[in-house]
Amino acid sequence: DVYKRLRASGRYDRGWLGVALEDVPDELLISDNHRQRGAMISALVDDKAPAAAAGLLAGDIIQTLNDEPINDMGHLM
Repeated sequence: DVYKRLRASGRYDRGWLGVALEDVPDELLISDNHRQRGAMISALVDDKAPAAAAGLLAGDIIQTLNDEPINDMGHLM
């Protein structure tokens, strides 16, 4: 997919949420499944970022994206 986009347009745009993320601390885990910790929003970049427009807030924990469970911060990125 990346190759096709580069070949067609000469560029590849990545998605941008506009958040700073961190790992979810053990005391805030929602699930008993420690392999799917999710990712915690530690800060929003600005109030015009896509995450802010969607109503996300610092402290929110993202557990799924497009119905796919998020294992950790690196997985979400």
